[in-house]
Amino acid sequence: VSTLKPYTFRKRKKTGVYATTDLSDLGMYDFNWDNSRLATGWLPANSRDQLFIPVNITRSANRSCNRFTNQDIYYRDVRTFGQVDAATGQLVHVAGQFPEVYSTKKYLNLFSNTYLEMKDDSVFVSYEADKGIYVYSPDLRLQYVFGSEGKGMNTDYPLSSSAEEYYNLSFADSCEFNFGYYTHLFYAKEDKLLFRSYTTGDPLRSGLQVYADKTLLGNFEVPRKFNVIGKAGDYFYADGQTSSGATAVYRFKLKPL
Repeated sequence: VSTLKPYTFRKRKKTGVYATTDLSDLGMYDFNWDNSRLATGWLPANSRDQLFIPVNITRSANRSCNRFTNQDIYYRDVRTFGQVDAATGQLVHVAGQFPEVYSTKKYLNLFSNTYLEMKDDSVFVSYEADKGIYVYSPDLRLQYVFGSEGKGMNTDYPLSSSAEEYYNLSFADSCEFNFGYYTHLFYAKEDKLLFRSYTTGDPLRSGLQVYADKTLLGNFEVPRKFNVIGKAGDYFYADGQTSSGATAVYRFKLKPL
């Protein structure tokens, strides 16, 4: 977005640290830099050049309520994505809510990242450990949820009740690469199709879902990293990775139904 100024934090309290379970204050929200190494950096913008970003509340921002302290309240009340004003580069609104799985399966911290896409100024939100795709209106009100489970996903996720456990797990390849989770969304405007990528836990294969509106048209086996990023002519293109770990770009067509 050419008019977007660098992202700036809202002014925080003089102490620099919140100590509250009231998670409504925008000042405690940060850009959520965490994502899977199999994800593709993807920050959508609406027709007004407002950027949408995943957000979270870190331990340094709020010592009383975060992923590792008062998790029950955090996963119930924290907002998961934010709107950045193009003119000021400032976070002006937060919305979204973690799905129920994050409250019922406590300490599911490692697979709590958020992936976003736009369709006609509505925001599509996908979470790593939940099959649902959550659709928010342009004024950021939840409208509906849809989505089907991926095939062959290992969802016996490890749990991390402390920051130390979390970081030990997050830097272990065997953890991140051996589990199935949803990673990437892409909406093809001309074709009116939504693509969602997911991993399975298999070292060589992943999955790709294709939706028309709320209907699942196909659930395809694809290489380990396969995130659709655009279309040129008759071909779609995906950001990927070969079995040896080299960066790859895949080109493919969809056959007519």
